[in-house]
Amino acid sequence: MSDGRRKKLEIGAVVLAVALLGGLAFFAFRGRGPYNVEAKELSGWTLARGEPGEPALIGLQPPAPLPAQLFNQVLRRRGPALVAPAHPMVPLVLQSEYSDSLQGAYSVEDIMDLARDAGVTDARFEPVCMGQRRDSSQQLFYVVFRASAFDVFRDRLTPLFQEHAGAVPYDPLLVRPVLAVAATDQHFTHLWPMAFSAASDCESALQVD
Repeated sequence: MSDGRRKKLEIGAVVLAVALLGGLAFFAFRGRGPYNVEAKELSGWTLARGEPGEPALIGLQPPAPLPAQLFNQVLRRRGPALVAPAHPMVPLVLQSEYSDSLQGAYSVEDIMDLARDAGVTDARFEPVCMGQRRDSSQQLFYVVFRASAFDVFRDRLTPLFQEHAGAVPYDPLLVRPVLAVAATDQHFTHLWPMAFSAASDCESALQVD
C-alpha cells in the first residue's frame, strides 16, 4: 500500500472516530438535557397528611400538573417500565421520623401549625435538579427543591426536650424537599430518608419556563 493511500485511510479513520464520538456525545446530551417545569407550579402547594405506608407523615402536594408533566418527561427518556407515585408529595416530616424522634413532643396538628407559621404553604420551591436513586430492587427518579421556609420549619421543629420527644435525636437536616416523580414500582418508602449530594446525585437540570 502506498504512503499516500495509507495516509488517506488514517485520516478517514480519525474523521469516522470523531463523528462517532460526536454522535455519542449528542445522544448523551439529549438524554441528560434539562427537564422543564412551569413557574406557576412552583408555589401554592397544599399542606396535607400522608397516606399510610408512604414516606410522609405530613407533606406538601404540588399542583397536579407538575408531577404529571415531570413523569411524562422521564417516561419519554427512560421507557415504559416506570410508574408514577400514587400520591405525589414533598415530605415535611417522615412517618418513621415522627415515631422515632418527635411524637412525644408534638401532635400531628401541632406540626401542621408549625409548617403554616413557617410559611411553607406560601413559599416558592425552586428546583435544584432531577436525581436518580437505585438499590437492588428499585429505581427512583426524583426532583430536589430548595425553599428557605422549608429549612425554617425543619429547624423550628427541633424539640426543646429531646428526651421526651423520642429515642432517636431529631435531625433537621435529615429531610430535604424531595418530590418522587417516577419509580419501577410503588414500593419505594424504604429509600427515605435520602442523603443527597448535588455533585453525585444530580442527573439533569430543570429549566423553569
